Amino acid sequence: MPISNDRLQMLEARAVSPDELMKLSTNFIEIISDCEGIEDFTVRNALETYYPLVNWLLNTPFARTMRARSTDPQKFHQSATEGVEWEMDIPGTVYTLEPTNNSADCCWTMPDFAKCAGQVPLFMLCLKDCDKIFDQMIMERLRINERTDLAGIARTGESVDAVNERIRKLWFAFYLAHTAILGTSKTSDNITKPFHGLLEVLQNTAVISISGTNPLAAFDSIGCRLDVLGIESGVFALNPLIYGTLKRLVVPNENGQYPADWRRDGDNLYFKGFGFLEDKLVPVDMTNATGDIWFIDGGSTGLFFGYNLNDPYEIRNDFTEQTLENGCGQVCTYLYNFGTVANNNANRLMVISDVPVSSACTDIADLAALINPTTLIPAV
Repeated sequence: MPISNDRLQMLEARAVSPDELMKLSTNFIEIISDCEGIEDFTVRNALETYYPLVNWLLNTPFARTMRARSTDPQKFHQSATEGVEWEMDIPGTVYTLEPTNNSADCCWTMPDFAKCAGQVPLFMLCLKDCDKIFDQMIMERLRINERTDLAGIARTGESVDAVNERIRKLWFAFYLAHTAILGTSKTSDNITKPFHGLLEVLQNTAVISISGTNPLAAFDSIGCRLDVLGIESGVFALNPLIYGTLKRLVVPNENGQYPADWRRDGDNLYFKGFGFLEDKLVPVDMTNATGDIWFIDGGSTGLFFGYNLNDPYEIRNDFTEQTLENGCGQVCTYLYNFGTVANNNANRLMVISDVPVSSACTDIADLAALINPTTLIPAV
């Protein structure tokens, strides 16, 4: 039976054109859609998925102790501090009090023990991604083909929905890593959320800070503290640009000897036996051409996350309010994690500030964007 003109007009009015499909769909569908016949393409730059300092902090002896205690109800407390819902006990250290002056007595008296610990705030972090149910159905049907196979993002034969799930987790790990290193309890920007991160730990007034305008002299001062602290698992964390500065400075003299306490093994430097960990997340100020070097003791500092960095807690909710405006419903995926960075001995942390960036690097176009990526796949 032929379709009437009225029926045909109604169907045409409800039909979804290729252009409209791209508007309805997520941004990723717009990129890979065959509707416009776009050419083959590749990822412009490598994904920012390598977080060496975060991985190191997650695996310090102190972090392993925190994880081992993370199922003990006595270690978690609801907080009375404004803006903080939960706190976690910091693994404690024990020390003895100073002797009292009893020189008039013939016997010494034994000083008491004391415990240094306390609590550290926990912060919850989340990412949400919502789509219309109509879009969701399309995404579950569409498949990646050979020309849209993108390493680390999309594989041939996968549904677009599966690809979106991977992208969500990549983005969440990106946000978590930046926030773990650069987050503080009172700050938030386009990348970081409020969090008790490494930067907040290092901003403790008890953490020693030394000027690095003369880097080798600053390391001599740091060396004096390392001589008496007895640290076994520490690392110097720094931006690759600042590591380049040190490599230009730490060179053998005319007798082939390196500066005192320095050693070089291939392209790697060591100071008093401690290595250097390059990470773009350690701040560098390209306006003033300076950066910091952080000495972190793994025996007293660690990062704790309640869930794996790449496998967060996930909730998917279907909202089925029947209106045309929201596409007859919406489906939202939420990714969650919680955690903190903790330290129980500020004496074992040190900051060398204002270390100069080599003048050879300061005039390179777009270097700041390359060295401090602020998106998952940088355009620069």
